[in-house]
Amino acid sequence: KTAAFGALLLRFAQAVRQFAGKAGTALKQVSAKAGGGLKQVSAKTGPVVKQAAAITGDAVSRGAKKTGHGLRRAGAAISRRFRTLASDPQKALLIFLPIISVLSLSLVLLLRWNENRNVFSLTLSMQGPKEIMLEVGDAYTEYGAEAFYEGSLNHKFDTEVPVDITGSVDTEVTGTYRLTYNAAYEGLSQHTYRTVYVRDTAAPSITLTTDPDAYTLPGQPYEEEGFSASDAYDGDLTDRVIRREENGKVYYLVSDASMNTATAVRNIVYDDRDAPELTLLDAPESIIAGDPWEDAFYAEDNVLGDVTDRVTVTTNFDNYVPGTYTFTYSVTDDYKNTATAERTVTVRPVPKNDPSLAVDGEKIVFLTFDDGPGPYTEELLEILEKYNVRATFFVTAQFSEYLPLLRSEAANGHTVAVHSYSHEYEEIYSDTEAFWEDFDTMNDVIEQYTGARTKIMRFPGGSSNGISANYSEGIMTKLTVEAQRKGYDYYDWNVESGDAGETTDPDEIVWNILEGISYNDVSVVLCHDIHPYTVEAIELMLREAIEEGYTFLPITFGCYESHHTVNN
Repeated sequence: KTAAFGALLLRFAQAVRQFAGKAGTALKQVSAKAGGGLKQVSAKTGPVVKQAAAITGDAVSRGAKKTGHGLRRAGAAISRRFRTLASDPQKALLIFLPIISVLSLSLVLLLRWNENRNVFSLTLSMQGPKEIMLEVGDAYTEYGAEAFYEGSLNHKFDTEVPVDITGSVDTEVTGTYRLTYNAAYEGLSQHTYRTVYVRDTAAPSITLTTDPDAYTLPGQPYEEEGFSASDAYDGDLTDRVIRREENGKVYYLVSDASMNTATAVRNIVYDDRDAPELTLLDAPESIIAGDPWEDAFYAEDNVLGDVTDRVTVTTNFDNYVPGTYTFTYSVTDDYKNTATAERTVTVRPVPKNDPSLAVDGEKIVFLTFDDGPGPYTEELLEILEKYNVRATFFVTAQFSEYLPLLRSEAANGHTVAVHSYSHEYEEIYSDTEAFWEDFDTMNDVIEQYTGARTKIMRFPGGSSNGISANYSEGIMTKLTVEAQRKGYDYYDWNVESGDAGETTDPDEIVWNILEGISYNDVSVVLCHDIHPYTVEAIELMLREAIEEGYTFLPITFGCYESHHTVNN
């Protein structure tokens, strides 16, 4: 045990020496700092204070040096002494006990002196950035903060202090949020701040509705197919969309409350998928060979408008050759849409009157013309020849320049009969002698041009005329009796065309004749070949009448009796 104690003393002597060395160095450093500090004070407080401070500083420095050297010498001496005592532990123990007591007391006093110089402070450190930028809707992560209460020399009493956070962050609402971090301990407090910005930086979106079958006619405004706009924060923005159509495109623009913008562009599909409308206007479905036929149609396009001039007509139509002809119409617009139409036209053979088919007493028509020949007689003869119709002409000499046509009438098989030379009622109905003189004169003219006299006649105004009474009472009774005694066959009529002053309309004349003959088995039709509208009506009438089965015959002597009741 004594040997062990001696070894302990030896280690203790080394420790004391080391402590003395460190204490001497520390006092030397303190003296240097104290001396330097006093010198700095003297420079600022004036020469007197400067001199006093310099003296004091030198004294402190010298004292510290001496104390340090003393401690080192004492430590060395103690160390040598302890080595000597180590060889005699019992003696050393008797000497060392009082020394240990003194040193222990000195150590306690030194520790208390050190604690009085220990300064405590409170520090607050925020974790993470002081400013955070978040997109609205994103999650906010709190980084927190740390606070510590700690001494400047001795950390035996250091401790972590809890941090209180005030304020909140709502990431669903844009704005600027401020969080405050507070720490307090042993009368000390600290605080710091963090700023969180919640912003909407995401642009809205525009959705365009597209109909694959939709298109816009060229030159027409675009008809909107539909669109919608939405924003993750502001919701539906469809009513805020600004729309502009320009150069074949539609531009869409929308902004949210945070002025984030979105755009979209639609390319307008211009097309025309509808063919033009091709309309066949009224035109005769059937004509008689040789008649003109006028086509009529109209074409309209939904873009180009009237495209009638683009219509092409394909046919082998020949209006002189009987048959059924097909007309094919076609029209194409600028987008290659084609419309077609078709119709047929029948060219009928010219209906020919065939007297051989006449049935006695059924649908027989005697067509008669009074007061010619005149300016339109030649045309009438051509029409009659075209339809193989033979008629009866009750002629006059009113238009002497046309009398040569009497020869043509007779040559073509028509009956040429006497009507009157002068056709002057006042003269011919003055007495019977005047009438027969006028009659014979006209019969002479007929003989001159036809080579034969006639026994067929028609009284001017007919046998029933009452105007003759203005010139000679009872003359018509006398003349009808005398005519029969002389061997003449006079003819009145049972169908009137109405061309003697009732109408000048060809269609009405046609209707009058067709209507009239429909009531009779045998009809004698009164017409006048001195009117152009009568000649025009005759051709129209003949076509229908012949096709309906009527047979036209010329009057021959004694063929049929057509007498009116005599009224004078």
